Amino acid sequence: MPIGGVDDTFGFLLGEWCVQRAVTNHRQSVSGVFSGTVTVAPIEQTASADLQIAEYREVGSLRMGAYRGVAHRRLRYLRQQNGVVVITFEDGRTFARCDLRAGRCDATHLCGNDRYDITWRVRTAQVVTEEWRARGPEKDYVASTVLRRVRPEVVRVA
Repeated sequence: MPIGGVDDTFGFLLGEWCVQRAVTNHRQSVSGVFSGTVTVAPIEQTASADLQIAEYREVGSLRMGAYRGVAHRRLRYLRQQNGVVVITFEDGRTFARCDLRAGRCDATHLCGNDRYDITWRVRTAQVVTEEWRARGPEKDYVASTVLRRVRPEVVRVA
C-alpha cells in the first residue's frame, strides 16, 4: 500500500538501492530483465546550501533477447530549493523533473520524435517504483522498475 509523499525528494533518493527492471520492447517483440545496484551520492554543493548535485550511478546485468551482459547509466540529480530534483544527463541536458512530495510524480521527456512518459511512486520508505512508456518512430517499449533501499535508514516521509 502506498504511503504519503516525502519532505525532500533529493534527500529521500540519496543512498544505495537494489534495482530490478522488466523491459518489453514492442517494436522488436522481445522482453528482458535488468538487475543491479543504484548509488545516488552527492558530488557537489553550490554556493546555495539548498542547491546540491548528486550522481545517479546504475550498474548491473541485462538479459534482453540474445544479449547477456553488463549495462550501466549515469544521470545527475540537481536539488532545487524546495527539494525537488531536476534530472539531467551527464552532458547537462535536462531529462525530467521529479517531485515525490505527494508520493507520486508524472513526467514527460521528449527525445526527437520519441516521447517518454515516466511515473515514479513512493511505495514505502524503502521502495520506489518507476514506470516508463517510450513511444515514437525510434522507440516502443515499457520498462517497470523497482528500487529497494540497500541500507534501510530513518527516512522522513509525510
